[in-house]
Amino acid sequence: MDAFYEPNWESGKAVRWRIERADRQPFPIITAIWGHHAHGNGAIDSFSMLTVNADTHPLMNHFHPPGDKKRMLVIVNELDYQKWLHGDDLSALGFLKTYPAELMTARPGPMAPRNRRAEAV
Repeated sequence: MDAFYEPNWESGKAVRWRIERADRQPFPIITAIWGHHAHGNGAIDSFSMLTVNADTHPLMNHFHPPGDKKRMLVIVNELDYQKWLHGDDLSALGFLKTYPAELMTARPGPMAPRNRRAEAV
C-alpha cells in the first residue's frame, strides 16, 4: 500500500495523519485473515492487518487516543519477502516487529470534503 492513516491526538482531538515510507515506495504489510463473501448481488473482500505494540516507537507512538496502547502495522522489509512467503510458522514470529522510524514519514492527511449533494443523488 502507498500509505496508511492514523489519528493523531496531540492537539486534544483526532487529526488524520498520513504515514508513508520516506522513499515513497509501497509498504508491504502482513494481512493475517482474509475472505471473500457473497453479499446481495455482489461480493465483499475483507481482511485484517496484523499489528505490533508501538508504545516506544519514535514515530508511531504519536497516534491513537491518549491512554490507548500504541500500535503499528507489521511491515515486511524487501530483503525478507522470500523468507516471509516461504517460511514456516515458527519463522513467522520473527516478522512481528516494528518498522524503523527513520524509513517512515508522517504528515497531516485530512480527508477531502465530501460532496453531500452528489451522494444524495
